[in-house]
Amino acid sequence: MLQSGDYVVILRGVDDVSDGQLCRVLAPDESTSPHRYPPASWIPVFSWTGYVAWTNQENLVRIAVNVSKIEPLFQFGFSRTKPTLLQF
Repeated sequence: MLQSGDYVVILRGVDDVSDGQLCRVLAPDESTSPHRYPPASWIPVFSWTGYVAWTNQENLVRIAVNVSKIEPLFQFGFSRTKPTLLQF
């Protein structure tokens, strides 16, 4: 079961979120407020590049991260001006 604040990788891209992008799960109102998703729910995800997309849970892989190290990537994503490849 996913919940808001979890970090995931999206398998098949949706809208402006590409395959394999790192994302953070949002609450249904696209905020960071706490929310748990039942297994069949569609979930809003916020990509590190600044885009939001809705997808089902089968399209997401939850990953364990060090929040203090991964959160700066989301800030970097807002300010980037050319393509960037992240390796982890």
